[in-house]
Amino acid sequence: MSADQSTELKKKLRSVLLSRPGGVDLKRVAADYRQLVGEPLPIREQGFTDVTSFLKAYPDVAQYALKFIIIIIIRNELWW
Repeated sequence: MSADQSTELKKKLRSVLLSRPGGVDLKRVAADYRQLVGEPLPIREQGFTDVTSFLKAYPDVAQYALKFIIIIIIRNELWW
């Protein structure tokens, strides 16, 4: 991929990510890209197998964050 193509891809990706304030769900990135750009997200053409690894390759455009939900279970015991 040439420098011009890379710059163009980053512009398109940035516009997709900015279209949803607060972030885009990973499940929506490819669909939103197709809808806004009119072509599929070039994951495989760039040598990636999934959206996550694709986005991680462009840290200047996208920040990928995992959200962990921690559930703490407190076991109540009756003492007689």
